[in-house]
Amino acid sequence: MKKENTTNLPKQTEMKLSDLNIRPEDFQFRDVELDRYHADELEKALQQGRDVGPLDVWQDPNDSRYYILDGHHRYEAFRRLRWTKPIKVSVHEGPLHEVKLVALRENTKARLPMSHKERADAAWRLTVAQCKDRSYSYSKRELAEATGVSERTVATMRTTYTKISELGLDHPASWAAAIEKAKGNEFEDMSDDERELWIEAKAGEIDKAIGKSIAEYTKRYPEAVHRVLERRMGQEFGHMVSYYASQGEDDFPF
Repeated sequence: MKKENTTNLPKQTEMKLSDLNIRPEDFQFRDVELDRYHADELEKALQQGRDVGPLDVWQDPNDSRYYILDGHHRYEAFRRLRWTKPIKVSVHEGPLHEVKLVALRENTKARLPMSHKERADAAWRLTVAQCKDRSYSYSKRELAEATGVSERTVATMRTTYTKISELGLDHPASWAAAIEKAKGNEFEDMSDDERELWIEAKAGEIDKAIGKSIAEYTKRYPEAVHRVLERRMGQEFGHMVSYYASQGEDDFPF
């Protein structure tokens, strides 16, 4: 039987900046907890007198403190400005495992979209947390809707958790690392779905490390980027060019 969600509609009120707290380990699901550019833009908006909307918060019954579920960038903007006026908040009720989903759903909205890797890592992180308790706090559907990954992926994550546990290994923080630990990085040991998830997760890691630089340099100096890739990749670069040419890719830059 599906559990009934006990989280009520949030109460709209106002609080002081000093009443608000953050708890990244529970309520932030991005690789980079704070995007400085986004915080800068929100700071400018506040200085111009614009309404940035209410922060989503939750009161922990264990310590009675209010923690931000969503609105960390707005909180940072308020903090920078040493804000003294009342701040609009939406106070959510419910147990910790339910308000974690509130935080995750808000993070996946289009204001500052989460990458595929961040979504997959968030789903894995919550899967590990609930499996450790030997019970499923979230159904596959709930977790899929909150993170944007498929229910099939959530099922694969549960299986992967079990396999890593049976091997007596620690559970890594990222989904790509979990696949590697359970299957190894040899493609023949992976199903088609696992292979695609692993490739996408690895692509996210590479993009985080060098994607922005490559994009900027490619726009400005495409021939130079071509030369660097050719030097670094050796024969693999030629194979990549041939592959994309055979696929009829019009947007391949080389």
